[in-house]
Order: sequence, then C-alpha cells, then structure tokens
Amino acid sequence: MSEALSGLDGRYDYVIIDTAPGWDQLIVNVLFYATEVLVPVALEVMPLQGLAEFMKSLGSIQKYRKEIVLKYIVPTFMDTRVKGPETIYSQLKKLYPEYICTPIRYSESLSDAPSYGKSIFEFAPGSTASADYRELVKKVTQDNKADLL
Repeated sequence: MSEALSGLDGRYDYVIIDTAPGWDQLIVNVLFYATEVLVPVALEVMPLQGLAEFMKSLGSIQKYRKEIVLKYIVPTFMDTRVKGPETIYSQLKKLYPEYICTPIRYSESLSDAPSYGKSIFEFAPGSTASADYRELVKKVTQDNKADLL
C-alpha cells in the first residue's frame, strides 16, 4: 500500500482512507501507511466493544510504527430521541477524553445520500449531519495547523 500511495505524498494535505470496520490485512496495510487515525464509532454497544478491540490492535501496530497516532474518535448516530446513545457517548468521554470529538447527529439523509451517489454536503447541505461533519473538518484542519506551529 505504501508503494501504491507513495505518489500522493506531498501532493495533498490529507489522504483519507476509509476502510470497513474490523481487523484484516487491508486495515493492517492502511495502518502501516497512515500517520493519524480517526475512528468513527456508532453510539451502540457492539461498536463500542469493537473500538476496545481496535485500540488493542492499534497498540500492536504502534510497537513497530511509532509515528502512527490515534487522533480522533468520532461518535456517530447520536439520536437524542432515545437514551442509549447519550449513555454510550458519556462512556466514551470517560474512556477516551483526549480523543473524543463532538458527536455526529443522526440524520436519515446520511443513509439516503449514498443511494443518490452524493455526499451529505451535496444531498442535504442544510442538515444537522452536514453541519456536524463541517465542524469535524474544521476541527481536524485547525488542529493540524496548530501542530505545524
């Protein structure tokens, strides 16, 4: 993967690689290329358990590759109409306070946009989800500017 993506180095400020959840050869390869990790976590019990497993596995990679760091945990599917997501978000804030981002609120538009071949910004630019993702992009870019100073 590093060889395949080496042509991108220096050409872009960010190269975002989106993988499926889990732990397989693709994810291991991505982690040997990446320097920063952003982990989206749906505010449900199973994804929270998956995050704990991912953190252990990331620690294994960091033994060989010190420059890779977890930068952000992004809670997703924050649905304030039910109690569960708030409870899990509170747990995440306690477990990983230095990495946790503002949650992405639930929106049907997030499920609908891909079926129209559009991003959330194209499909529902005024939605709460697009506003939340805009804020996430601002946070990541501002944090990285601060790291360069």
